Amino acid sequence: MDISETRRENLRKLFDKHGGPKALSARLNYRVPTFMSQMAGPNPTRNVSERTARSIERALALTPGWLAPPA
Repeated sequence: MDISETRRENLRKLFDKHGGPKALSARLNYRVPTFMSQMAGPNPTRNVSERTARSIERALALTPGWLAPPA
């Protein structure tokens, strides 16, 4: 599994914990909930970037590297 897949799987775990992509988007103050689905929905079209991964971790008070360690 590469880093993109690891981040996607871990983001999906956050979906489950926080009530889905829409609820997680609201918690992270994203104006467009589809951004989350684009990264980790059933048919992802974006990778979770390094910047986005670290931003999510900070916003949710997760350990740095929780989504996946830096590439």
